[in-house]
Amino acid sequence: MNSAESESHDSLASFFISSIETTMVFLSNTEFQNYVSDGDFVYLDGHLVINDPRFVERNAEGTLQLTAYARSHLDECCLMFEVSPKKGRGSVEYAWIDLGEKSGGSADTGTSSAPVPVFNSDVHNQKMLGKAKSTTSFAALTEEYRKFNRLTSDFNFAQTVYAHIKRLDISQRLFSEKTLLDDRTYRKIKSGNWENPEFDAVMAICVGLALGTTFGLPLIELAGYSLSRDDRVPYRILLDCFRGHSIFECNRYLDEYGATLLREKEYRTFVGI
Repeated sequence: MNSAESESHDSLASFFISSIETTMVFLSNTEFQNYVSDGDFVYLDGHLVINDPRFVERNAEGTLQLTAYARSHLDECCLMFEVSPKKGRGSVEYAWIDLGEKSGGSADTGTSSAPVPVFNSDVHNQKMLGKAKSTTSFAALTEEYRKFNRLTSDFNFAQTVYAHIKRLDISQRLFSEKTLLDDRTYRKIKSGNWENPEFDAVMAICVGLALGTTFGLPLIELAGYSLSRDDRVPYRILLDCFRGHSIFECNRYLDEYGATLLREKEYRTFVGI
């Protein structure tokens, strides 16, 4: 099946899901959480695609995009969702989630028919998960994490961040560009003496250095924070599904969701808003 959608009785099987719907499904479906929790899939152009060079690449501007092959073979690399029209006045299945004013508030659908995305661990999605776990990219990341964890097992937060900077061979200038953190913060990191970092700064590092869930969650916990709270779900989504996206792209998702932006003052100054 190469088409993005195929009709099945009263529902549609679709490879497309919006970023807000992704958050809804994440909050309500533990199976889906398990699928994306290791960063095996990345959100791109309305799809959750296997995070592998065969399907994901960077364009000339350094932005992630689907490869030409992935675009014409969505069935070989994307998770699938069932979308069933739900008619009548009332709220969609996930209406209890407060999306915030910028996402339209609580999702009362009025009298219109509202598509409700549903994730199932069916044959197709199990196949996609198995393929994701068997990629050379996944194996390399797993081994890299093991080596890094052994190296930094007794490091504090700042020391661990600097170890990531060295691991990724990132200059001070590039670090600032990717995280929107200033030189003073970089010096704290390099000195290994940065106590009580703000949550906002910790997340900016995780996003800017593309740490994903594997490297990001341990770092967040090392800083004394947790992503288990409901109000921090969008930041967990950034780790699970937006690995490799720039802080600017991640902020656009947070803005759509209605969540606090990362390095908001610096971000708005940089983009001129």
